Amino acid sequence: MTIETLLKKAKQARENSYAPYSNFHVGCCILADNNEFYAGTNVENACYPCGECAESTAIGNMLSLIHISEPTRPLYIS
Repeated sequence: MTIETLLKKAKQARENSYAPYSNFHVGCCILADNNEFYAGTNVENACYPCGECAESTAIGNMLSLIHISEPTRPLYIS
C-alpha cells in the first residue's frame, strides 16, 4: 500500500499548488527513513524563475521536521 499512499499524497499536495502563470500544478511526496510522509507542491512567482518546485518543497518540509541525511524511499510526483 505504500506506493498507493505516496501517489495519493502527491496528488493531494498538487491540489494546493500555486501556478497561476503556467497552470502546471505539481505535487510530490517522500517516504523518509522514519516511515513518515512529507509532501510538497510547486509555488510560482511573477518574477520568473523565482519559484519553488514541488520536489524541493517536499525535501525542505522533510528536513525542517526531522534530521535525516537523505531519503532512501521512493519519491512520487504527480
